[in-house]
Amino acid sequence: MVEVVLQEINSRAETSTVNNYINSKGENGYTALHHAASIGNASLVETLLKYGADPSIEDSDGNVPLHLTCQCKNCTNMSTYRTAQLIDNCFLSVICENMLDCARKILEKCLADQKPRYPPNEKNLTPLHLAIENGFEDMVDLFLNDPYKFDLSYRHPKSQDTVLHFASEEHQSTCNL
Repeated sequence: MVEVVLQEINSRAETSTVNNYINSKGENGYTALHHAASIGNASLVETLLKYGADPSIEDSDGNVPLHLTCQCKNCTNMSTYRTAQLIDNCFLSVICENMLDCARKILEKCLADQKPRYPPNEKNLTPLHLAIENGFEDMVDLFLNDPYKFDLSYRHPKSQDTVLHFASEEHQSTCNL
């Protein structure tokens, strides 16, 4: 449905008009790409990127769509995800895999455009921090693989913690449960 609408817009308007339309912000500063990433709709993310959606636009909380792929609202942590993987046809594992697919598609677009951008949000957390916080090991692995080049030296402005500090704190809190 979205692709049909985008094709029609594309046929009626100039490229600049289509780009302005596809990247317009709605509630919470979300673009259509923010919405697609937040619900793990990988095929919609791919379609929006194909038509010029900009993955570097921030919402009202400073999140780019990549941040939202690390905040799967339907999987509270990786242990839930791992448990879900053990159950045949479990909807939850599909959601988490889709979030990972969305992240891959967004990262590929950033690389293709030669402008990787993984900024901290308003809480000074990068997508890597959020993936660590939520225990999404597969997402962390994706972010740490070349060629994405996440900045491991970034320090939180208040605590001065690096990603390594953050990961060790998260690991400690899960070990204490």
